[in-house]
Amino acid sequence: MPRKPPPPQGAPDWVLTYGDLMSLMLCFFVLLAAFANFDTPNPKLEDVLQSIRSVFGIRGHSGVMANPGFDFSVLLKELEKAVRRAQLEKRSTTDIKGVAGRYANVRKIRDGAEITMGGPVVFRQFSAELLPEAAAMVDGIAATLAGHLNRIEVRGHATAEPLPPDSPFKDPMDLSIARARAVAHRLIAGGVIPRTLRLVGAGASEPFVPRPQNPEQVAANRRVEIVVRESVVADYDGQGAASQPASVSTDTDTVVVD
Repeated sequence: MPRKPPPPQGAPDWVLTYGDLMSLMLCFFVLLAAFANFDTPNPKLEDVLQSIRSVFGIRGHSGVMANPGFDFSVLLKELEKAVRRAQLEKRSTTDIKGVAGRYANVRKIRDGAEITMGGPVVFRQFSAELLPEAAAMVDGIAATLAGHLNRIEVRGHATAEPLPPDSPFKDPMDLSIARARAVAHRLIAGGVIPRTLRLVGAGASEPFVPRPQNPEQVAANRRVEIVVRESVVADYDGQGAASQPASVSTDTDTVVVD
C-alpha cells in the first residue's frame, strides 16, 4: 500500500504575513491607548463606558458596585447633568443670578469636583434654611452621590453683614456652619452616606464677591460649596483626626466639623 506523501514543512507563507499584520495592529492600538488623554472628559467615550456599565449592572451605587470610587470622570459628568437639569427646570428664574443662574456651577479641581451654589435663591439673608430651588438642586446632587464612598466636603459661607439682635446665630461663622449642616442633612436624606461628609464653616472670610457694590453681589456670598474628592473614606482610615467622627477643630478662618 503506497504511503501518503508527508505534509510540507512549516506553516504556509500567508500565516507569517497574517501574524505580522496582527502584531502591527496590536502595537497600533497600544499606541492609541498610550497617547489618549483620559484626564479631559470625553463625552462620547464616557457615554460608551456608561452603557457598558449599565449592561453589567455597574452604576456606582451601594450594593451594586464593589468599588464606589470608580471612574471619577463619569461621576463628574453625572454631577454636571444634575446641576444642569435643575437649572433647566428653573429656567423661569434664570434672570435671578442665583442657584439657577451663573452662581451655580460645577468645576473640576485638582483632587475632585467643586459644586458652588450661591445667590438670592439659596438662602435668605441671615437664614440657614434652604430655599425650594436650592433644595431641589441638592436633591439631584444627592441622587448622583448616593452610595458612593468618595469624600465629600460641604463648605458654608456667610456675608460680613452684622447679624440682627434676634438672630439665633452668634456670628457669621456660626451661620456658615448652620448652612453647611442644612445642605449636609439634605444630602443624607437623599441617600448620601453620612460618614463620607465633612462640614466646614468659613464664615465671611472667603467671599465670592470680595467688595460687593449692590444687594445682588452681597447675596452671591450667601453660598455653600460641595467638594467631591476623588479619594474615598477608606483612604483616610487610621489617619488621626480625619478618621474620628464628631470632632471639631478651629483656626482663625474656619471651623471644621467631621
